[in-house]
Amino acid sequence: ALVDPLSLRSGRSIPLFAHSCKMKLATVLLLAMCVIGAVYAEDVDVEDIADDVEAELDEEVVGAAHCILYKKISAENDRVVKDRNFTQEYTVYNVGAGPCFDVSVSESVPSAHFEIVEGAPEEFFEKIEAGEKASFNVTLMPKIEGVWTPARATLEYRDAATGEDRTSYSTTTGALQIMSEKEYIRAVATFEQEWAIFGALSLLPVAVPFLLYRSAASAAAGSKKRS
Repeated sequence: ALVDPLSLRSGRSIPLFAHSCKMKLATVLLLAMCVIGAVYAEDVDVEDIADDVEAELDEEVVGAAHCILYKKISAENDRVVKDRNFTQEYTVYNVGAGPCFDVSVSESVPSAHFEIVEGAPEEFFEKIEAGEKASFNVTLMPKIEGVWTPARATLEYRDAATGEDRTSYSTTTGALQIMSEKEYIRAVATFEQEWAIFGALSLLPVAVPFLLYRSAASAAAGSKKRS
């Protein structure tokens, strides 16, 4: 059997193939440590990799549609009041690269709390082109007062590029305060008083010099008559 020459100094015979195996094992461990160190040195971000993969997948679908639903509440003096009409505005935006088909918008309005004065909280659009929008309104009148959290409307449409039926929901307006008639009048009257005071104060810089001028002119005219 082959013997490692270095083992002759120690007086022990170590087969050469055993020494070679140890060297190979050490080399493998060293390479593994180098690879691990390189990975940690690069500080790989898993989230960035996931975003890149998702972006690549999105790019594969050419002409895909993407519709979003924006909901807005408009009321007199930006206040929702019991027994007073307000408007809910719905706007569908197609921010994708292809058209949306069979676009449907719907929302459940509790009849015990609101009366539908005009329009309906649902609409259908056959097609919305990329980069375009479609909108509609519904007028409601609250029957109650207190805190009200509007529901989110449902948006459904078909993406022709992928052939998928998609569902999403509108933006939310958050909790709103439905005021009573007395609360509304008191709040609006406060603004009217503030504007009245502001108007009176803004006239002082003009009115005071004008009155002083009239007084001086009258005094001058009186002295001329006496002379």
